[in-house]
Amino acid sequence: MKIRHGLLLLALAAGAIISAEEIEIRDFNLPGNWKVNWKPIQKDRIADGWFKVETAQVCSLSVRSYPLGGEKAMEKPFTGIVFKVKGDGSDEWGRISVQAGPMGGCSFYFPLKSKEVVEYRAAFSDMAPTNDNSRLPAAALRAGEITGFQLGDRWNIGQNNARRKPFSYEVSGLKLSDEIKGKFVPGRCRIAPVDSVIAKMKAKRPVLILCFGDSITAGTSLRNKDQDRYATVLQGLLRKKYGYDGITVRSVAVGGAHTYDSIGWLDRDLAQGKPDAATMLIGYNNRSNSQTKENYAAHLERWLELFALKTGRQAPVVLLPTLPAISRFHTQRDMAEATREVAKKYGLAVASADQEFTKLGPDKLRKFVADGVHPNPEGHKIIANILLRAFSK
Repeated sequence: MKIRHGLLLLALAAGAIISAEEIEIRDFNLPGNWKVNWKPIQKDRIADGWFKVETAQVCSLSVRSYPLGGEKAMEKPFTGIVFKVKGDGSDEWGRISVQAGPMGGCSFYFPLKSKEVVEYRAAFSDMAPTNDNSRLPAAALRAGEITGFQLGDRWNIGQNNARRKPFSYEVSGLKLSDEIKGKFVPGRCRIAPVDSVIAKMKAKRPVLILCFGDSITAGTSLRNKDQDRYATVLQGLLRKKYGYDGITVRSVAVGGAHTYDSIGWLDRDLAQGKPDAATMLIGYNNRSNSQTKENYAAHLERWLELFALKTGRQAPVVLLPTLPAISRFHTQRDMAEATREVAKKYGLAVASADQEFTKLGPDKLRKFVADGVHPNPEGHKIIANILLRAFSK
């Protein structure tokens, strides 16, 4: 029988059908189907059905066999995956992704805190896209759309560009399921107005604000990141304005991040404390991969709605439109426009640091950026002061 390009390659041995609703990926246990960082693996990488993943490794599984039932079975839709994990007890997070063609696929992150076996049941609709040009994850994928899986990721840095400590975890029992229902429903998550967190600060209640984004927010190029990044500067400004020290502003940004990364990392970022508000500034790396304005907006909306869902719709978000850079003084404008359009759609406050940078022009902007892209301490002060206005209405 001739195999068409793009078919899911599943192998079902006798007894591999766990129920009418779940299919085990038998190819998971075949070393020849795996590559680690795009190189063949050693046979001992899989022991007793468990595959081991270590720091900054991309482990790719090509699924090569037909499911029971041949091509007709390729039309069966599945809503998610089931798998087991043994963590290493660290605060790190692992990743699994489903590959569904060059423009599709979705990723799911999970904590490694437990050394005991933990089973995860992850819905496709709750997952993140796998690249800038991926469509948003669907509620279901046909078997024939799925071409493989990945474990692990490329990242050797974490929040605020801190070097990740060595970690490892093991995964087993990968299955497709048609019984998993996602918690996320697009278009149903409203976001709290910024007035709610302003009221908390006026009442001198404890407030945590998380700043999401990429290397600009993380403070790349700053000599003293913990002192000069705009999150820290904003914290000082807000404490001074509202007259108490119970306001904490913390960056959870990662240099090199894209919107799809931010979606996937959301549970990890929120694990350190439920925020009372958040800011988001992202887009430079998205444009590096030629992401369209429309796809950027769709990813940003997905992040916003997931953030609202995971924070109980109680935490407002202030959006910062994508900033211009010396070499991209004009080419980031459509993403900045998209950010404003998304903010208008959801009724969000906008901190227009991009407009302040644009007014400077390319020549004067050089005084506020260290390397043509990343703001220096004076540039971070501009951003912090504009955010102060957004949190002071």
